[in-house]
Amino acid sequence: MIISMIPKFLEQGGKKTVMIWGAAGIGMKCLRTLQAAGIDVANFVDKDPGKQSVSIAGLPVISPESLFERDPKDIYIFIATINYTDEISQILREHGFKEYIDFVDYFRWYEIDKPCLPHNDFEKEKCKQVEASKAYEAFLMESFGKTSKELTVSVVGLGLHCQRLFLGKFEVKYVFDNSKKQQGRQIKGYTILPPAELKNIKKDDMVFLLWIYYEHIYERVKKQLMDYGISEDRIVHAKPLAERLYRIDSWSYSAGLADRKVLSLFASIGKDPAKIRYLDIGANHYLFYNNTYLFYNQGACGVLVEANPDLCEVLRNNRPRDIVLNCGASTNSMNGIMTYYKTTRIGRNSFLKDKIIADMQKIPDLRILEELSIPMYPVNRIIREHFADGHIDFISIDIEGMDCEVLESIDWDAVRIDVLLAELNPNSDRVSSFISWMGEKWYDYEFLADGMILFYRRDVFGNIN
Repeated sequence: MIISMIPKFLEQGGKKTVMIWGAAGIGMKCLRTLQAAGIDVANFVDKDPGKQSVSIAGLPVISPESLFERDPKDIYIFIATINYTDEISQILREHGFKEYIDFVDYFRWYEIDKPCLPHNDFEKEKCKQVEASKAYEAFLMESFGKTSKELTVSVVGLGLHCQRLFLGKFEVKYVFDNSKKQQGRQIKGYTILPPAELKNIKKDDMVFLLWIYYEHIYERVKKQLMDYGISEDRIVHAKPLAERLYRIDSWSYSAGLADRKVLSLFASIGKDPAKIRYLDIGANHYLFYNNTYLFYNQGACGVLVEANPDLCEVLRNNRPRDIVLNCGASTNSMNGIMTYYKTTRIGRNSFLKDKIIADMQKIPDLRILEELSIPMYPVNRIIREHFADGHIDFISIDIEGMDCEVLESIDWDAVRIDVLLAELNPNSDRVSSFISWMGEKWYDYEFLADGMILFYRRDVFGNIN
């Protein structure tokens, strides 16, 4: 297992002080992984001044400037962030730090359910990439009659999957993104361009790979490219292409492989995936970044709770075995009707207007498009009406800021939940108290990527690292 291999991996370079760069959810996941391996972590490194003044998980948080005052030869750093790995790596190299590793490189840390450390899997990774490159060239020849060197292949949409699966691995000429925050950044040797730059670029033999999962955003960006004179047959949806290249069509639909982790838990007790019953609160899209579609795809069914009526229609059309409730999940005291705010970013829709306004400070193009009156159902009512025996195999909850309140309101003595996957901020005092309470009551827990926490019952799964 990955945990037992970490000490041997670190011993190769002699005894060093271990630090984690990134004091957010992924940093917590990294910390728990290292602690489970018996590795002492000295501290977090984070450039956020607000974090530098507090202790997180009992460890101090130092600034990069404080790190650079140390001798690089004595330190090993785990980079635990998603979008800034390249910048952090470059900064470390500039200051003489050569002993570091990207904790979030899923394709090197994991081979489906078989964890492995990066240095042990480079040859397998290299072979996998060779096969993917052959499939990529075959796709281009089949679709456009030319190789990647004869075409001007461009990428649109700079998400995690694009960075991990594509950039630096395949022949790409340009990278575009509509986010002003991304534009101008240097990532894997590419300068991120705004789509408006297409006015100044020769478009002969251009092919565009759109790394955009949500259908309405995909259609909007496709139209944007067509307005710049790009033919529709030159625009390719990148996710199906990536599935073809890496042969991972049924691999994972969650962010950060969370669904695979849940599946491996049930596999450890011999549970038939088709017999899993789930409750997905904040189901969102039926497929993309969805924590229950992997189980639906293997014959399981459950209840999907989604406040956005447009997404409910998509859910009903694509997951007919599931029960879809167009409502918000609430505490016992939040019954009735609430205002639901649809925004320009579907993942930021919320009942909490103040949260959206706060997000607007960080996301310049975020704005409220529509206000809807949506019924609120207490989560205990949903459980009583749809899980009469009081047993749920798996609950996934992601409701943009209301998660902890709703979870606290569950009648935990009346319902048995084997696995819970929730998006929670462990730095919040309220969340920290809830995590401790869950740990004292029935559950072990693990920090996953992207701010997710996985809880699982000790009496069902035993003591699992």
